[in-house]
Amino acid sequence: MSYTISPLYFTLSKTIIDFTGCLVFRLPLLCGGAYYTYCLVSSQLFIFVAVLLYNTNAAEGLGKIDAGTLWAGASSLAAGWLITFAYFAFRIAVPKYRHTIWSGTSGRKCVQDYFVDGKDDENRFGIFGCNLLLWESDIGEEVRAWTAQNWARWKEEKPAWFKVEKVPDRFIPAAELQQLGHNRKRRGSAAGSIRESFREGVD
Repeated sequence: MSYTISPLYFTLSKTIIDFTGCLVFRLPLLCGGAYYTYCLVSSQLFIFVAVLLYNTNAAEGLGKIDAGTLWAGASSLAAGWLITFAYFAFRIAVPKYRHTIWSGTSGRKCVQDYFVDGKDDENRFGIFGCNLLLWESDIGEEVRAWTAQNWARWKEEKPAWFKVEKVPDRFIPAAELQQLGHNRKRRGSAAGSIRESFREGVD
């Protein structure tokens, strides 16, 4: 489903960015800063492409706009956009977040940083609220070792953020999983759930 929806999502996202410049899309889990800035810049460059195509293909006559007027107008609009964008980026945007406008950080790395750069167990536990496709293949073993090492302590201390239901079965120590019961539903990707249901049906 992710592979099916992604092309549509990015097409819609690019359309929204091109026409509105919506800043929310600069975030790594949406389009990312680098792609966001690319969309903004490319939309300005295509103004010149449109002018070139018009001058090349439009029929001569009283209704045709003068080429010099079009080039001057396109240049003025692009310059106005560039000045506005630069002013926002370097005078209005909070310096701490300025890099997000053109950052190349991917959603995958952003999610993994929740765990890798997490300052404490609560921050690291947030990894279980993220799509498994974005982190399991890269840091899954590290996360599994971390839960195995700390599960008993969490169970005893019962911190508010320790929500067992958020943790996929394969990241719970075997002894603890057995205590939770065999009827506990498998979670993870939709495909994984379907595979698990199929296995249970065959068995």
